Amino acid sequence: MEWQYISLSDERAVEGLIKYRGKFYSHYLNRNNSIVVTKDPYHSNLNHSVCENLLCTYVWLDECIENCGLTSKQKEVLNLYINDYTTNEIAKELNTSVQNVRGILNSVFKKIVDYNNYCWKHEFILWSKKKVETSYKNCNKCKRWLPETTEFFKYDVTNNRFKAKCRRCDN
Repeated sequence: MEWQYISLSDERAVEGLIKYRGKFYSHYLNRNNSIVVTKDPYHSNLNHSVCENLLCTYVWLDECIENCGLTSKQKEVLNLYINDYTTNEIAKELNTSVQNVRGILNSVFKKIVDYNNYCWKHEFILWSKKKVETSYKNCNKCKRWLPETTEFFKYDVTNNRFKAKCRRCDN
């Protein structure tokens, strides 16, 4: 899999990053978790700067995985996938179908992308990178100030107002 740019807003990129994570770590990190540039000709096109960028991408990917609301089954399947199990091996290990494993992985990739997009959108608005004409509301549970829109809060039509908890906390 090759990319000119890597975006955690792309499910295919998330899948590739997760799939090849072990290879990246084994080639570019030494025992002290410091970045090393290898002389391996297969990987010689990556320089120190690219390695740092990939490492930062993996740090953010880990944050997304940790906070995107995966179920215990999704975490189990993802953990096996991260540890280089194929979908066939995962299906055999968990006594399920390959189609079910693929479905679970696709849900995982989508949740990661959705969480990434949510965070970037929130930060973009919060730090005034884009002027948004809206009021803000404090979530009663997580205490974050978010735009009072249907993207961040569910709308209660019965009471004609936004709910007290944000969408992430209301799930």
